[in-house]
Amino acid sequence: MLRASGLEQQEVARLAIQRQAVREQLAALPDVAAPVQRPAPPVPARPQSPADWVTVMRHQAEQVEGQALDTRQYAQFTALQRQVANTLVQGFRADRGPAQSRYDTYGEHLASLQRHAISAPVSRVVLGMVPAGERLALQRAVATAIQRHRRRARD
Repeated sequence: MLRASGLEQQEVARLAIQRQAVREQLAALPDVAAPVQRPAPPVPARPQSPADWVTVMRHQAEQVEGQALDTRQYAQFTALQRQVANTLVQGFRADRGPAQSRYDTYGEHLASLQRHAISAPVSRVVLGMVPAGERLALQRAVATAIQRHRRRARD
């Protein structure tokens, strides 16, 4: 019993010394600023642009993720998915700007939708509805945007 008590006291003393050493090391470190949290873009009440529709879709996906939807909620969500897909395809086809700029912009939109499992199908539908001649370039832009998002998340 006496030996166990002595060992316990030695262990307590050793831990106290280690704690003090760690406190001194922490005190010597420079203060680190808290990571910058980007505020989420506000959800538009009346989406007009493709970017607005993507924001609405992502917000809805976050809201319903992991929840059981009743028939009405499911119908509303699938209607929103169709609306977003059609809006993105129409916007892509109507955009008369430089091709690379258009690919980058819509690639960013589609990559943004792929962040959530329940909004990712919208991205795949849009890729399927884009003219075949432009699909590969848009897929490359999506892949580039996804890599950029991952790099940003790691940093």
